[in-house]
Amino acid sequence: MNHQISEKELNTKLEALAQEFGFETLKARNSDDLDFVEVSVWGLRELLAAAYQAGLKDAHAGVSAVAETTGVFQARICTLDGWQTVGTASTKREALALAEAACTKAGLDPEYCTTARQIA
Repeated sequence: MNHQISEKELNTKLEALAQEFGFETLKARNSDDLDFVEVSVWGLRELLAAAYQAGLKDAHAGVSAVAETTGVFQARICTLDGWQTVGTASTKREALALAEAACTKAGLDPEYCTTARQIA
């Protein structure tokens, strides 16, 4: 029996795992002191091993994928004039593809100038 979990369920699992390892939240708080942490390589290894084990547990329970959230997503690029909306799409993946294409067309590096956000 294969089934998908929602992005909300995935986020709940990730938050629980992060808290188990001492991270208060995985949400951006727009503060370098809060959003960037130092982690030892052995701590990172433990966290990755725990995530792997959690994935195995879900796989044995029949979870095969995370369902893609649908709705309305804005494709946005960052230019010298700030963030600009370049289109909308029904999935985040499609919105990111639109943003990447717009960045490439503008001669910008898509790795550093694209985002997609859900608006509906």
